[in-house]
Amino acid sequence: MKILLILPFNTYEGKYDNEKILKKGGDAELPLGLAYIKSYVNSKLPEIEIEIYDSNIDAIQYIIFCDNKANMDILWRRVEKKIEDFNPDIVGISAFSHAVVGQAHKAIALCKDVNKDIITVMGGSYPTLDSECAMEDVNLDIVVLSEGEIVFYNLVKAFIHNIPLSDVKGIVYRDKGKTIVNPMEEKIQNLDELPFPDLEDLPVHLYGELARNSYQKIMDNQKPISIVSSRGCIFQCGFCATKKVWSTIRYRSAKNVLEEIRYLKKKYNMNFIKINDDLFTHNSERVIDICDYLIKERLIKYWGSTGENVKSLTNNNMVKKMVESGYRLFSLAIESGCDNTLKRIKKPLTLNIVQDAIDNLRQYEEVYIGASFIVGFPFETKEDIQQTYDFASSLEVNWVSLNIFSPFPKTDLYDYCIKEGYINNKKINYKDLQSTSILTTPSFDKDWLSDCNYYNNLKINFIENYALKQHNYKLAIKDFNNVITMVPNHAFGLLFLGYSFDNLGNKEQATHYYNEANNIFKSNYFWGNYFNLFERDIKEKINFSLC
Repeated sequence: MKILLILPFNTYEGKYDNEKILKKGGDAELPLGLAYIKSYVNSKLPEIEIEIYDSNIDAIQYIIFCDNKANMDILWRRVEKKIEDFNPDIVGISAFSHAVVGQAHKAIALCKDVNKDIITVMGGSYPTLDSECAMEDVNLDIVVLSEGEIVFYNLVKAFIHNIPLSDVKGIVYRDKGKTIVNPMEEKIQNLDELPFPDLEDLPVHLYGELARNSYQKIMDNQKPISIVSSRGCIFQCGFCATKKVWSTIRYRSAKNVLEEIRYLKKKYNMNFIKINDDLFTHNSERVIDICDYLIKERLIKYWGSTGENVKSLTNNNMVKKMVESGYRLFSLAIESGCDNTLKRIKKPLTLNIVQDAIDNLRQYEEVYIGASFIVGFPFETKEDIQQTYDFASSLEVNWVSLNIFSPFPKTDLYDYCIKEGYINNKKINYKDLQSTSILTTPSFDKDWLSDCNYYNNLKINFIENYALKQHNYKLAIKDFNNVITMVPNHAFGLLFLGYSFDNLGNKEQATHYYNEANNIFKSNYFWGNYFNLFERDIKEKINFSLC
């Protein structure tokens, strides 16, 4: 039996921005979920031939090195050829988020175009949260729910030994035209028992060389690798579906985490570890143990994580250990600057705790602090939303991410949107799933929210940029360079790059970026309008006028 595991394209509106890719501003992340499934199945069934194909990193590589004008037809043909050449019996597609829904379903259809007998399987958070929506696709045979290792192994074993699908827990399938949802498989309690993810099929070095990484703000020449040290969450936030997918939190031991880091260092000579957890810092004792191991062995200079529990960052002993061991970039998921909103979304946080955490982190000059917020919750008023913008503006953080609320199935706020009629009906076709990303409510409409959000993004991150306030122009250059890798013609990014170089005495570079910004402001109505809105603030900082 041959199994092909595919990570679909990670595109915006179904296509790549080639200019962004060429500036190495594309998004690419090791498909750890698929790598865990491969290693687990092969540990039980070593005779099975399994290969992982990351179509996203393949597309980025192809655009950069082979054809900088490659369109999606060319890139989809590469996926098709991979399926043809490998000739799999089963194809597993990772739909790790709702953002890749369209590409995941298109990959499923492509499998059937190549060979209608291929068994198509989809796993990840999207089909777990909305299997009914996913199974509307007639080309999709089976959905794997939640944690995939045991379920996928049992599924493969069922095909090998002709075991009825009704005996396989944790799947959704069809029987005589009827969709069947089997009972869930139990979660793996001891994560140390899992073999390390199998990365052999992946061009590991390219994830750092060809794609954008937020940790470039703290180090150059990155050779990053991602790992997972825990699964699940203990909280019940009304907008988040993590607990619905992964259940309550389960940890790998600090020793097991270090063993994987040691293994990856030896095999891939990486110099940066990113821990992709939903709630990494919640267990402070385990975090300190990991830090102590890293301090002792000095395997890597810097490292970071996702899933930082804001309250836990008031623990000075833990933060001190993190910084000592090379942890530099802290990302605070604050969600709202309105106390009422925090209560209604069941976020276990108060605004005074946020300030305490930031004060604790600011003891260390070397750390970089990011903060993320969500605006446009369906019950919010314009005043509530403005409180979030005002609070975000008041914080001494390096960068603020302002996100717009999106309702995810099986969350409290998704059900609220259905009840209030903000989503037309409960049965959303998978082809239209992303159209619900911005809501219109009696308090605000989606156009107002989009405009307001972008205005405040420019105000907080550019006009009021923290590094500029601190006269740290080298760090500001990293910030704004990061912007123009993602949005190559970002006029404010170019303008403030020029300003940063100007303050460092590099007049040649300053003039170059000022001229680029000037041309965009003059020729592009969108950017010209924002220049007019901020002209007074800009001229208070910069000797710059449109010419």
